[in-house]
Amino acid sequence: MPSELLNTKNTSKTTHTITNSDFKDVELVKLMTDALRNYTRYRVRVEGWSKEYSRHFESDIKTIEHWNTLDFNYDPLYNTFVFTHRRKKQ
Repeated sequence: MPSELLNTKNTSKTTHTITNSDFKDVELVKLMTDALRNYTRYRVRVEGWSKEYSRHFESDIKTIEHWNTLDFNYDPLYNTFVFTHRRKKQ
């Protein structure tokens, strides 16, 4: 991971913080791709993004078929994206 992606503690859960990057959306998509390969729950804060832009990003992601297996949500209270790979229902 690039040095711009930092792990910080947010209570008992690890929150990834993306800072000082010209391609913050690419860094976020990289973590989303990692989430498709495992079942780890990700909490990601993107510094410098407004809440409106973050909501727009969330709604755009939910329209792309590739991300259908990713449970992807924006939490405005903590200004973070929370996502994990959906488990198959049996």
